[in-house]
Formats: sequence, structure tokens, C-alpha cells
Amino acid sequence: MNSDLDGIELAKEINLLSQSSIIFTTSYSDKSTLERIKDVRFEEYILKPVDERRLFVAIELVMSKSSSKIQEALISQSRNSCPFDTTEDVFVKGNTKFFDRIPSDNIIYVKAELGGINIVTIDKTQFTYTSLSNFISYYNNPDILRIHRSYAVNKYVSGIYLFKLNTGEVRRLLKE
Repeated sequence: MNSDLDGIELAKEINLLSQSSIIFTTSYSDKSTLERIKDVRFEEYILKPVDERRLFVAIELVMSKSSSKIQEALISQSRNSCPFDTTEDVFVKGNTKFFDRIPSDNIIYVKAELGGINIVTIDKTQFTYTSLSNFISYYNNPDILRIHRSYAVNKYVSGIYLFKLNTGEVRRLLKE
């Protein structure tokens, strides 16, 4: 690649070579720059000075989209070549660069939070950057029922649980 390329030209070259996600951080917002960028595939265009939280959210959203693409690829594979049943599991980005597998039958409830959702399971709570609506429609699991604009529950949770929705505490009271 030519080292004299500006960011827009470099992004065009990257678009030709791969499906990489691009986030622009720039101080340019003039008409000519905006016209030039229309030919580029990118995820975000953030003006400087960059707000750290906005950049973090943009990166997480790009990573979430990437995880959705990975999930779609796993689902589209035949079951014989896939080592786990993707229709019964939820995959979310964990605290590392890897994805956490959450069996659907371990989910107790899902709660919408500012900027994402908390998936509450029998043994942990996992936060991920997506909306509750996207989660429900993407996983399309008939066992996960939306009961409120901010909550969805698993209709086949075994046992009786005490939910303190204001604190997020979940305590198992009885086993079936």
C-alpha cells in the first residue's frame, strides 16, 4: 500500500482487501470530506475531540455486530459439523476476546439496561451490548418470553426463585 494515503483512501484500500470494520476519528466535517467518505464502508465517524465513552460504545457495537456475524455463521453450518447445538445456546462476548456460551436452559431472565442487557443465569450475570428486542428476535427461542419492555423470562426455569428486581439479586428458594 502507498504510505501517502490519507485515512479515507486507506479505508478504501482496506475495504478492497477485507471485511474489516472501520471507525473513523477525525476533526474533518466539511462537505468535501463527507462526500469522499460516502464511498467507504465504515461503522462510525466520530469527530474530535473524541469522547472516550462514545468511542468505547462504538467499539463494543462493532464487536457485537461481529459476534452476530459469527453466530449466524455457526447457525448456518450443518449440525454434523458444529460441535454444539447453536439453536439451544446463546453466545455473547465475554470479558476476554472469546465468546461465552450460555445454554438457554440456564437463563433465568434477561433485563434491559442502559446500553445493553444483563443475561441472568443460575450461576452468573452476563452483560452484553445489544437491545432486549434484538436479543429476543435474534435468538428466537420460544422458551424466552418477553413479559415487560425491560424483561424477558425463561418459561422453563426449574425451581422457584426469588427475584429482587431493584437490586438484581436472584436466590433459589425451592428445587422442583
